[in-house]
Amino acid sequence: MKIHSGTFRLAPVCAAFLITFGLFNTADIQAQSMDGEEKAKLIADALSAAPTAVTKGAKVYAWNTSRQLVLVRAGDGPYACFASGNTSIRVGKPLSKFPDPMCLDQNALALFRAMWAEKNPMKPVHPYPTAPGMVWMLAGMGVGQGMIKIGTSGKANIAVGKSGSKITRLSPHLMIMPLPMAEKSSGLQSTYDPGNPNASWVMAAGSPIEHLMLHFSTEATKSMMNPHR
Repeated sequence: MKIHSGTFRLAPVCAAFLITFGLFNTADIQAQSMDGEEKAKLIADALSAAPTAVTKGAKVYAWNTSRQLVLVRAGDGPYACFASGNTSIRVGKPLSKFPDPMCLDQNALALFRAMWAEKNPMKPVHPYPTAPGMVWMLAGMGVGQGMIKIGTSGKANIAVGKSGSKITRLSPHLMIMPLPMAEKSSGLQSTYDPGNPNASWVMAAGSPIEHLMLHFSTEATKSMMNPHR
């Protein structure tokens, strides 16, 4: 279950969150070579994607130094959480300034499995599951320049990568996918607006994985992550 060394190039609007395909075609690889401290760090990173109600009992996956996806925590809950390193700009690489952990429910995971099995996820040979699922990303995520459509309102939160590439941080969000929408009548944009980072929008509009992006403020995110304060 080796991870491909090259980056699979997709249509810019969706490349930000598609993981290298084929990850679940074999049994889970155990993180035997990782020590306890490293596992704890990766688990904490993965669980920062969602509230405890989501992460409790979730399986947790992370990337090892060979860029393999490994199971670092077993679980019997309905969610699977992934430590940072999932975006196409750094599949399996160490954390950048902007982490990108995520937790998927069973519907979302079924969709991702189907996408990973396709040679070109944007032009699938086989029909994708249509039941909408939830993908929690309350730690936000970083997307490379040109990977998604960015609005011109306001100033984006940007970091410069080692290669000089610009990485934009998206605010904490929940993806409901797939979710086809009638954009013209929805009143929603198909771009992320840095000037209004909490606004909902439609990502990958018109594609087989069109979905709704629901963004949250820092205060709302803290209240979800710490509901009993």
